[in-house]
Amino acid sequence: MSHGLCVLTGRAGEGKTAVAVEAAHFLRQRHAFAHGTYLIDLVGISQIREMLRVVSAALQLATPATRSSELVRQLATFRRCLIVLDRCDCALTHAPKQFTWLLATILRESHVSVLLVARAPLPADAHTVIGADTSIGTVHLGRLSDAHAAVLAMAAARALGRQLRRADARELGARGTRAG
Repeated sequence: MSHGLCVLTGRAGEGKTAVAVEAAHFLRQRHAFAHGTYLIDLVGISQIREMLRVVSAALQLATPATRSSELVRQLATFRRCLIVLDRCDCALTHAPKQFTWLLATILRESHVSVLLVARAPLPADAHTVIGADTSIGTVHLGRLSDAHAAVLAMAAARALGRQLRRADARELGARGTRAG
């Protein structure tokens, strides 16, 4: 994913968040974004001020942004990062113009790439608001076949198994340190 916006859409329960998380993990492993990848859950958020608060907290900004211009100014220090905005449906439904304008401002004024996850695509005028100089990709997820769902479930189980083994190893190491 180059500097720009990718919109991942699909019906509820089709795995949009899982795909976004896996894509962010894949890119993080390959050091594609020097200043990291951030997953920000915007479920239920329809007001831009609330979104600014949540984004500021997730990015651990020194000063929480209360205005779009403050967020963009602070994002300038993130030379190359990926922000995954997950479950943006409320913002797209209740404040589509403001949300699109905020996305456009972030993309135009910073070196941040955004992966937007929602059930519906961006509003029709979003491409005009965001601008022709920003690349916008769209991926629509459909229902997985049983075989693909099984492969995805097995991969998730393996990843969970690795996490549990690492946690067990850390716990055993901590026990050994305390005993010694």
